[in-house]
Amino acid sequence: MALSLSVTVVGLFAAYILFDVKPQDNITLNAVLVGATSKNWGAWGPIFGAFTLGSEAVLLFVAAQTGFIGGPQVVANMAKDRWLPTRFAALSDRLVSKNGLFLMAIGAAVVLFLTEGSVETLVILYSINVFITFVLSQLGMIVHWYRHRHEARRWLRKMIINGFGLVVSAFILVSVVVLKFTEGGWVTMLVTSLLALGAWSIRRYYQKTGKRLARLNILPQAVMKELEAQDSPPDHEPVRAEGKARPGEGRTAVLLVSGFNGMGLHTFFQIPRLFPGAFRRVVFVEIGLIDAGNFKGMEAIEELKDSTARDLSLYQRYAQKHGWDADSYSGFSTDVLEEFERLLPVIQKDHPEAVYFAGKLVFDPEPFLSHWLFNNLVEELQRRCARQGLPFVVMPVRA
Repeated sequence: MALSLSVTVVGLFAAYILFDVKPQDNITLNAVLVGATSKNWGAWGPIFGAFTLGSEAVLLFVAAQTGFIGGPQVVANMAKDRWLPTRFAALSDRLVSKNGLFLMAIGAAVVLFLTEGSVETLVILYSINVFITFVLSQLGMIVHWYRHRHEARRWLRKMIINGFGLVVSAFILVSVVVLKFTEGGWVTMLVTSLLALGAWSIRRYYQKTGKRLARLNILPQAVMKELEAQDSPPDHEPVRAEGKARPGEGRTAVLLVSGFNGMGLHTFFQIPRLFPGAFRRVVFVEIGLIDAGNFKGMEAIEELKDSTARDLSLYQRYAQKHGWDADSYSGFSTDVLEEFERLLPVIQKDHPEAVYFAGKLVFDPEPFLSHWLFNNLVEELQRRCARQGLPFVVMPVRA
């Protein structure tokens, strides 16, 4: 790739010199070169020029789409690491990061509107940000090779290569910023800095929220110790207790969980506390979400299935230990809502008198833009059940 680009650049410069190409207003140098090359071709000259420039425009259009290929994946990875709202890690049914795709499209439209499509401004915006990316990438590789110097072969050589790339990229970045600072470079630096500050603020908020939720994680640890003390084989496969509910057995509590965690256990504990004697059977439902973090091949999907089975098994064993008839259902999808609607008829057939429960974190005070930082999945699940006339209870869990 480097060789092909080098040949192309050298060839263009040689052609500019041979045909004495000079800059002209509102015309690119390539257009001037094509005109100078074909000016003596008679009627075929304009046809050749239109075809060449049209092909160039198509190639540029196709190249511009690469941002929509890699950009959403970068956004999804940042969301998994809590640099962006976690909803951007969700995959659509076509296995693309749909929220990230929307963000890229809206961002591109906003930039075009604010710059009024000025090519000069857009080139400055692109060149500064692309070399910021190069600098960060090369710096990251240097850190990577240093951290893995004991495992990687020829790590010093690789680190030197990336170090050279870092120096060159940093030199070009500083040069572009200094030379183009008054021509739009300062706006680029300001916007980029604000975006970086926003990502840092989001991550910092998620970290603070995680610390506030740490006390809920005490529950799974206590339950695990209780189950380990129980004389039972270490079987992680979920076992159905009684199958379908029989008439006269009372209502069934269907609890939606997202892993064996404090949220699910806290919600489970509240059911008999708020509805004493109303339920004898509990059904745990967990839908494994296939997102940008775990969609890395069939092995990762199998690990997700094993993890889901293990979670449901722990819930069932604990419920059975405390006198409940326990059952479980699981599903896997890129869309939790669609998978839940697929499971609903199956659950209703086995448990026609089911009441659905889910826990929801409650913050005090409510965070700014909380509908972006946290998904409204519980409300949407409740809405789907309401459409079918099914009772759905939201249990508040204070963070």
